[in-house]
Amino acid sequence: MTYAIISPMRAGSTFLFRMLRDLSDDYNIKLNDEFFNTVYPGWSSIDDGTRLRNSDRNYFPLEEEIDYRINLLKKYNCKNTVKVISTHLNTKIIDFLIDNYSVVIIDRQDKYEQYLSYIIAYNTDVWNKVSPDAHIVEPFECPVEYALNFLKIEKQWQEDKAYILKNASAIILDYENLVNNPIFYLQSHGINIRPFSKYYKPIYKLNFKFPKEHYIKNIDLIRETYKQQESIL
Repeated sequence: MTYAIISPMRAGSTFLFRMLRDLSDDYNIKLNDEFFNTVYPGWSSIDDGTRLRNSDRNYFPLEEEIDYRINLLKKYNCKNTVKVISTHLNTKIIDFLIDNYSVVIIDRQDKYEQYLSYIIAYNTDVWNKVSPDAHIVEPFECPVEYALNFLKIEKQWQEDKAYILKNASAIILDYENLVNNPIFYLQSHGINIRPFSKYYKPIYKLNFKFPKEHYIKNIDLIRETYKQQESIL
């Protein structure tokens, strides 16, 4: 079984990817992990609230870049598990994934914790860890733009998720149950996990000494910003 993992940021997609990739018939680390998420100038689907296809870019035109990446997947007969973060979706990518993969959506129930996680990761530029050591974060003043950016991304994700579910029969997972008991949870959704391959590298949650709110000096403003738009989440 070959999977396409589709997820917003800070919802466990990397953790899930490193488990599901062992079920692929063939594995190529450069092709699969972050395939549509590779960073280069202009590659962001939300630019001041504007979808990627309408953004000014200094690299390939959008359609050319997307076609290039899709053709690479076709070259490998779409037999590798892929992961696509919501900020790199558009309908062309979604339609291709639906037609060629078993779609797995992973999302988070506790959106406020996801919101804080995004803000801290964006500020520190640390998105995952390779050890269980404590994650050291110095308290910081959070620009409200960080908060607003998460909310814009989340609003678009809700629209894209609705489009996926309208057009595909997807496996829907949530972050909280996955990290609580991953193997049992995946098996209960029809995904049989075999022993990890030589490619598997454990991934650890960011280990905070204090609740996330502790690290944001202007937490009252950040909390209020969230509450004002909570209805979209």
